[in-house]
Amino acid sequence: MAKNEEEVKKQFIWFW
Repeated sequence: MAKNEEEVKKQFIWFW
């Protein structure tokens, strides 16, 4: 789980 929103976005992109 990412701490910042930016990391979440990156993880989301990598998830796809």
